[in-house]
Amino acid sequence: MKRNLWIVLFLLPLLMASCSNQKTFYYEGESDNWKVEYQVDITSQDSQSESASIQYIGDDAIPERIDYLIETRTGKNAGSTPLSEEGVKRLSPGSCSGCSVVMEDEEVSATIEWEGHRERIVLSQNQ
Repeated sequence: MKRNLWIVLFLLPLLMASCSNQKTFYYEGESDNWKVEYQVDITSQDSQSESASIQYIGDDAIPERIDYLIETRTGKNAGSTPLSEEGVKRLSPGSCSGCSVVMEDEEVSATIEWEGHRERIVLSQNQ
């Protein structure tokens, strides 16, 4: 019994140290018409999950549909989607395993196209 306790006490700090490798990066940016928020949770050296929201903040009528592209050094998230009545689209969370992950201080950009318009927004990292 004492031996098991010592094993647990030895392994617990190692396990906790391995969990502390998880990092979360928050990015956001605004243009005249759009606000974009992007979150990446790095769960290991080759695994991450991400989520994003796009909000129309312009003065004109809310567009019915947009095309979007969120780009990092390691990948892209793109699609065509309608907006809610409030002008918001929360993108479905995604994840990858065995992939290249977003690095700290990496540039993230979002390009949004709607009704013949196009804006590119460079997102800034928030701590």
